[in-house]
Amino acid sequence: MLKNTKRFVIEYQLERGVGMRQSVEIPVQLLKKLLQTGEALDDFHNAFEDYLISINSPLLRKLRKARREHLAGKTRPFAELKREFGLR
Repeated sequence: MLKNTKRFVIEYQLERGVGMRQSVEIPVQLLKKLLQTGEALDDFHNAFEDYLISINSPLLRKLRKARREHLAGKTRPFAELKREFGLR
């Protein structure tokens, strides 16, 4: 059991009943664990995405070509692209 006198109050809406709210008080340490878990999940997601990109040869070729073109100055102003595609 977590022993911490500091508490954090979380307010949430119950699934049943519109507008019904409920509060629960949890130890700050438990909230910190939740935040750490979220950060770890973000790190995993980023690493997994990098891995998937690294094994996708066609995508890597396109990315490298785009980078070469960018470095060579073969770019277009964003305003021009917006007009071309009818964006505001």
